[in-house]
Amino acid sequence: MGERQRLDAELAEINNALSELVKVGDDAKVFKNVGPVLVEAKREGLKNELTERKELNETRLRILEKQEKRTRDQLDSLQKELQKSLSQPAANTE
Repeated sequence: MGERQRLDAELAEINNALSELVKVGDDAKVFKNVGPVLVEAKREGLKNELTERKELNETRLRILEKQEKRTRDQLDSLQKELQKSLSQPAANTE
């Protein structure tokens, strides 16, 4: 779940940044984080970079959701198998 929460938070941050980029004019100065430093960047380049990161994170999120579903399905199957085994009377080994 930690990975999913991280991806969701990063997607929300990217969406927020993209919506703010749309609001500012083409001639406005924009900056991006490079470690602890803010560096001036071109608006269109930054928008493209954020869009790529968004697509990558959405893909990662879809893969993670598929893995979670597959794991839940396997768990359900194992639980049913275990319950079936426990409900059958023990074989007499005498």
